[in-house]
Amino acid sequence: MLLIHPWRTARRREWSTRGLTKRGVFVVISIAALLGACIGHGYPEEPHFPPAPGYPAQPSSAPLRPVPRQSSPEMSVPGVSAPACTDDGACGLARCNTLPGTDGHPYNKCAFPCASNKSDCVPGATCNDGFCVPVPPSGG
Repeated sequence: MLLIHPWRTARRREWSTRGLTKRGVFVVISIAALLGACIGHGYPEEPHFPPAPGYPAQPSSAPLRPVPRQSSPEMSVPGVSAPACTDDGACGLARCNTLPGTDGHPYNKCAFPCASNKSDCVPGATCNDGFCVPVPPSGG
């Protein structure tokens, strides 16, 4: 015998055995409709105002990207644990090796471990046991 609680009907019990309730179906349909309405429109375009008299025009809003520095041909081959980079800013005191590797693709990795001060470390840093470290201040 199927035990049904007094406040539940057989039809309600039947819906809950399928995993869906009327409220759950309504919520799913409502969320889908709301997302569809929001995704279709996007953000409005930024208004373009003429420059005020006496002020120069605004520069274009093109994103600024750092220009990659050309690697010197005597840079060391990056190790397996060297972090990926596209310019020297991502490497700290080391330089970014963008030379083509043995497969023809650029390394795009920091020069780690370093082999020479001049080619693998930025100015003001020196290579010490494979790491680029700051040059200590002279005098003292």
